[in-house]
Order: sequence, then C-alpha cells, then structure tokens
Amino acid sequence: EQIHWLTAPATAHLESSKQLLIDLGLLNPTNTNSLGKLTALGSQAAQLALHPRLAAMLLSADNTMTKNMACECAALLSEQDIFSNHTGVDIVDRLLALQEYKQHRKTARDSWPIKPALIEQVLSTAQSLKRSLNLATDNQPFTLTDLQSHIGKLLLSAYPDRLAKQRAVNSERYQLANGKGAQLYPQDPLFGSEWLIVNECTIQKQDGQILSATAISLNEVEDYIKHRLTERINYQLDEKKQVIVGRKVTRYGALILNSQPVADIPQDAFKDCLSDLIRTSGLSMLNWTDECEHWLSRATWLGTVVDDFPTINEQQLIDSHKEWLLPYLPDIRNLPALKKLDIHPFIKACLSWERQQQLDQDAPAFYITPSKKHIRISYDPHQGPTVSVRLQEMFGELDSPLIGANQVPLRFELLSPALRPLQTTSDLKHFWNNSYHDIAKEMRGRYPRHRWPENPLLEKPGHSLKKPRS
Repeated sequence: EQIHWLTAPATAHLESSKQLLIDLGLLNPTNTNSLGKLTALGSQAAQLALHPRLAAMLLSADNTMTKNMACECAALLSEQDIFSNHTGVDIVDRLLALQEYKQHRKTARDSWPIKPALIEQVLSTAQSLKRSLNLATDNQPFTLTDLQSHIGKLLLSAYPDRLAKQRAVNSERYQLANGKGAQLYPQDPLFGSEWLIVNECTIQKQDGQILSATAISLNEVEDYIKHRLTERINYQLDEKKQVIVGRKVTRYGALILNSQPVADIPQDAFKDCLSDLIRTSGLSMLNWTDECEHWLSRATWLGTVVDDFPTINEQQLIDSHKEWLLPYLPDIRNLPALKKLDIHPFIKACLSWERQQQLDQDAPAFYITPSKKHIRISYDPHQGPTVSVRLQEMFGELDSPLIGANQVPLRFELLSPALRPLQTTSDLKHFWNNSYHDIAKEMRGRYPRHRWPENPLLEKPGHSLKKPRS
C-alpha cells in the first residue's frame, strides 16, 4: 500500500491475496496487534522457493514420512501434468505413478501414461525441496495406503478455500468452501466422491471444470480444520406443522459440514422467528380477531381526525411489535398456541390509559340507539364512521350525533325490515323532514305490517312490526 505503483493492483485482488495468506497461517489477521505482519510460519515459508500454498503444505507436515510426501506432492503440483492424456484428475494416481517410477522406470512407463522428461524434473525438484528441509534424499516409495491416508490433509493445508462438497448424491457438481462451483467429468474415477480437495480448476462464470483433485473423508476434514469450523443454531418455521424448528449447523466457509435437529427451542428463538414472520407476513400470524380489527380501525380513524391523537395503523403495529407484543408473550413456542392467545389487550396497551379513554369517547365502538340497542360502528376509511340500523330503531333521534371531538357526524345506513338499505345520511334532521315521507309512502305498500308513522319523531323507537290490535 506504500509502494508508488505505476499500475496499482486491484483492491479486490489484493484483499483476496491477503486473506489467503491469513487462511494459510502465513500472515497475522489485520485485527491483531501484529497488524498483518508475517507469522513465524510465514517467515519460514518465505525462505522456500515455492508458491505460498505449497510452502504451507510442506511446513504443515508433522513427521518425516509426511514431509517427504509433501515435497513430492509440491514438486508434482509445481509442474505440468505428468500424464500425457486425460485419465482422471486424482493426484493420488500421479503420485502412485511417481512411486513406481522411482523403483522401476520401464515398468512405470508401461503401466502409466507418463512423460518421462517431466517426471524426471518432478523428482529433481522433490530432492531439492527435501534438502531444504534437511531430509534424507532417498527414494523410499509410499504405498497407496500411505498416500490415501495423508494426501487429503496435506492438500487441505495448501488449499483450505477449495474444499469441495458434492451438491447432491451421484452429482458431478460441487460447492467449494470459497463459494464457487466446480464439476467433475462424469466418467472420472473420482465421480461419486462426497468430498474433494480441488487444487486446479478452470475459471467459469458458473461451475469450473476440475482439472486436479483428490478425495478426502469428512472425518479428516473435521479433524484438520476443527479450529476453523463455526457452529450456529438456525430456527425457522415449518409451514406444514406450523411450529418453529431448529437445526445446529456446522459450517466451513460456504459449506455445511453437518446439520442436526435441535429438540428444545428456547423462547427467545421462537420470538426471533416470530418477529421475522410478522415483518414478512403481517399481523395475520397472530390471533387477529374482528375485535382487534375494529379497535385498529377506530384508532386509525381518530388519528386522522384529531391532531393530537397518535398515529396508529397496521404498518405501525408491525414495525413496533417488539415493543407491544414480544416482551409480554407467555411461554409460547409454537404457532397453534400463539393463535389461541388473545392479543386485543396487547394492542390496546399501545395507548396510555388517558388515550384509551379518549378513543372510547371520540371514536366509540358502539352507537346506542334510542331503543337502547348497541350497534357496532364501522370505521370505514373511505365512507367514515357508519351505523347500519333498521329505520324504526331511529324514531325519536332528531340529529346525527357528533364524534371525533364533536367534529364528524355519524353516518347512518337506514335499513328496511328485510335489512336492505333505504337511505344513507349524515344529517338525520334533514332526512326526517324530507326523504322519510317519500320512503314511508312506498314502504307502507310493500311492508304494510310494519310501522311507517306520519310523525316518526313522536313514535316510540324499537321493533319494526306494528303491535297487534287487542
């Protein structure tokens, strides 16, 4: 960063390289006191004439055999493919050919499609690396068991970001720990391996083609990188069972190594999931009754009429649910139990006691007719507060009552004996003096058994039917 570059490297590439060196254990993380300086391992790696990945692999070997094996593997990966034609991507096969070549060159040339000049260069490089590590430069061969037991872990130390997991059973497609995708040729001998270490892959927009890799077991992976694994318990809604389910997920980079169900769901986890559901699905996740809806419509309406009344609407309740709902939930851990919980008192508590009194006075839930019948007021956002009532129940009510701090007259939908609308009005006085007489004249012929008096204001309110004569 302090160099005066003619052309500075791209920031993304620089950060990616730094992160790789940190993952290899060669560079201290920048959030430590060492501020990105080389580690002790990094100082050793810098003395080796190798790519940092391969240097990390040599230095990760912990005994003489694996050190020798790492030297040969590093030499092999430093050169072009020693096989002259495509016979699979497994590095173990190349190392086996190398072991046979060390013992019987002619037999190895007959058994494997090797390039003799290239394999001689690999052996020379391997001897040089062994000398740099003060190892004996003998050609003691490794067995297939030796290679299969150690090569996977050695390569994982060099390519920790290229651990790959098969996306599905019998699939050629893999997910890498670095988040990228890769695929095997279907006819490759490694096809079907659940876990791979990919050391070479083509670069594609989607899945690159794997050119060099080896298989590794999950046990080996977990044993070698256990200090880098992260565990997290995830909770989500099971749509069919309507319960919150938990899973403990073990991750390495972009890969899920293990996932197990969690039997006991803490209430805090349920609340967190419920919070997500309310944000995405709204208040329908709760026991949202007609009573709740009616209360909300009253409060919303009053907030549009009276300036000092707080604004309350559905979105505001959704946004503030962590204040009025979650802290007061009893020990509930599934949605069926939540659906039985009466939340009407919870939403009422969004208002102070004084505001609740104001709501009851200025946006009452019911209109009491002259006959003392309680009829729910509908607070329609478009038509305003409306009462649907049989006309005869309104005898004696001269004027439309005012609500909303005495600013808004109630709207009446006056109904026939068959409960069909006859007239809608917000001015009862005008109705009695004008429209009523025309309506009554028509209704006397249609409903002769019902009351249609000439002077409705002097008539006793109540039932629509006339009293039978004694």
